[in-house]
Amino acid sequence: MIRFFVNTPEKSKNSYYFTYYSKVGKNRRFGFHIEEDIPHGSVWDTLYPLMFITRNGGPVFNKRDEVEISFKYPVVSAVVDVMVERCRLQGVQLEVTAPSEIEATAEPPLWDCVVSFGGGKESSLNCGVARELGYSPIMLMGTPEPSVPAKRWTWPDMRFFTPCNKGVSDRLIVQLMCGATVYHGSCLDDSMRSEPWHQYYDIGSQEGWSQINSMFERLGIERKVITPLECLPCAQVPRILCSRYPDVASKRRSVDNYSGSEKKMHVSLCEMTGSISPLDHCSPGALATLVKGFVKKYVAEDYGKRDARLLARDGMCAMLYHLRDHEYLSPVRGLIRDEWERRFIHLGHFYKNVPKQFEEIFRKYLEESPDGSGLEGGVWME
Repeated sequence: MIRFFVNTPEKSKNSYYFTYYSKVGKNRRFGFHIEEDIPHGSVWDTLYPLMFITRNGGPVFNKRDEVEISFKYPVVSAVVDVMVERCRLQGVQLEVTAPSEIEATAEPPLWDCVVSFGGGKESSLNCGVARELGYSPIMLMGTPEPSVPAKRWTWPDMRFFTPCNKGVSDRLIVQLMCGATVYHGSCLDDSMRSEPWHQYYDIGSQEGWSQINSMFERLGIERKVITPLECLPCAQVPRILCSRYPDVASKRRSVDNYSGSEKKMHVSLCEMTGSISPLDHCSPGALATLVKGFVKKYVAEDYGKRDARLLARDGMCAMLYHLRDHEYLSPVRGLIRDEWERRFIHLGHFYKNVPKQFEEIFRKYLEESPDGSGLEGGVWME
């Protein structure tokens, strides 16, 4: 078992920072700065460190099955109970200690509707649907990396904050604090359930958020997270976005023009599947290079029991097969395998728990898949 100690948070009107350490490590810092007044509360003092330390890619992820987190200040027991159970579902035994318990408090949210992350295809689709349904969504995102100028984002209702880290939890917690309803842009790729849960399912699926949403309701705190896109394969998001919300689509920015990454390949394949050109961020030569690297990795990679990338990998293979005759893929056509054909990237997975208004829109674009019977271990079974 590893033990972490969490110091009392440093709070101000526009900043919120924590430090934590283990007996064998140095102090580590997380938190954020934002221009708006932060809606502080004891709920966040408890939830934020627990989400951050047990996050996907954090010091516990795929490294420890037992962890103790010791707070130097009082905590909200209802939050602790929920996080202990979530960790159990992820295959981690979490023990939490603190000097005492404290009443659950949270100041009112800043906005009624917030869209998480901001700028990419999923958040843009969430924004488009939310607008169509009569909401005025705020797109709240972490300050761009220095290599990506802020001016690339032109969304009029966008707000920025500056997190210490790049982790998903560092961004989501800010959106959760600031928005009464948060639309989180996770697709089918992120909501594949396994036992134990991989450590993205807990924030990428409606089931994963259900315990925290229920906790907020019990405590009388006006917050909830909705994942309305988890019925959609990523491959279908650009097509629906560009067809239904072209004004929003014109402002989307999923990747920059310079990085060479698997994400760039993924975004390009999604766009090409929807007959949308990726040339504004990825040349045919760059795409071929990325595909070569992906295929090499695909052959060698061993997925751990908590890895969230299995379905995403199969989705990219299925898109490559679907696009095998595309001129951009001619240099790598010989690498594409017949067994990569999968139907799930072309279907709507409406057996997922999706808000009815979102589902009605998506059904206009996608044929319905069988009731979950086609997905086994992230592979579409023909």
